[in-house]
Amino acid sequence: MLLLLLNKTACQGFADIVIAIDDSSSTQRSTSSGGVEVAPGQFSLAEYYIQNSLLNTDNINIALMAHSFSGRVLSGFSNDSTSLNASLTFTPQYSISNTASGLGTSTDLHLQTGRSGAARFTILLLDSGTSNIFITFAQASRARDNGVYVMPVAFGNDGAPSVSDLELSLLGANNAAFFKVNDDADLIGLVTSITAVVCPGRISTTSAATTSPNTVTPTTTTSVTQNTEMTSTTPSGPAAACSELELINSIAHVRDPSDEAKFIQCFQNVSEITSTSMFCKFGTLWNDDLGTCTEPVDTPTEILTKLWLQKILRICHLDHLSIEDIRRRLNRAIGSLDDLATVIRRRKLKWYGHITRFQGFAKTILQETVQGDIKRKR
Repeated sequence: MLLLLLNKTACQGFADIVIAIDDSSSTQRSTSSGGVEVAPGQFSLAEYYIQNSLLNTDNINIALMAHSFSGRVLSGFSNDSTSLNASLTFTPQYSISNTASGLGTSTDLHLQTGRSGAARFTILLLDSGTSNIFITFAQASRARDNGVYVMPVAFGNDGAPSVSDLELSLLGANNAAFFKVNDDADLIGLVTSITAVVCPGRISTTSAATTSPNTVTPTTTTSVTQNTEMTSTTPSGPAAACSELELINSIAHVRDPSDEAKFIQCFQNVSEITSTSMFCKFGTLWNDDLGTCTEPVDTPTEILTKLWLQKILRICHLDHLSIEDIRRRLNRAIGSLDDLATVIRRRKLKWYGHITRFQGFAKTILQETVQGDIKRKR
């Protein structure tokens, strides 16, 4: 579910944004002089965030990052992409080798240079599946754990991008916070949809919103008019800031007017907006029963299970593969899971307990799948 912060007046966003662009073959374009430049839609993406007058520079901080194994298109930003630099005098501040390192570096930027109370966004533009989904997904989880809202944008040139919805959903902030576009025109047209995260116009709610049962109800005053039997509610305190917002199936964060180091979390609870000014990291909710901030997402084990089931089904239902090919591919899949466990163990990440428990579960599934698939092919 895409986070939409919808303000009735001017943009009140307070955010640190990293735009991570994949400079691979699908996003390069030839020029008349024989050089290369990045896709026009990427110009529009960066230009909008940097130039748009609604984005108050005191509130919105932006860093531009380019990630590419070869680095061959990176020079296009500074040499051939004259339309971008002429208007913005802006080149990538960071050159990263791949999506996983891009996610890791963007999280480091948020942690090292981010501002207290600012919403943390990483817009990840990629054209295909990542080279090592497990390492990349571990970095996406690390970003999420540190309150970074990751929004993947899959981009294809004259056709659908070669990345699955499942992979995008696992990289993103939640199961629906991603976009897929097929060409330059679609990417340019997407700009206003993406910027709705920070500073959109007014949008009407079209469906009932869902919310955590542990929201904190704001203080309200109620007046009753005997003639019309109508009750009006006037929010006060933190709820007053939330009353200026409309929410669609999501959480919004605004600065706390009484303490700029904190933010207010706003929720839509069926027919009313509730709020709390508890100091929770971005993307988490205050759980009143537990007295702490909790993350309303699937557990790591559940997410990994979904990923592995999808991978297993894809491997084992390729009818042209021999039994030996299936065994070889599944063994490689087990090996990549073991590699991920090693990385997590070395870095002492909190996922280690989850991944070690999941290893036995995944291998059992693989063994049962191999046996069943061998019987099917005989």
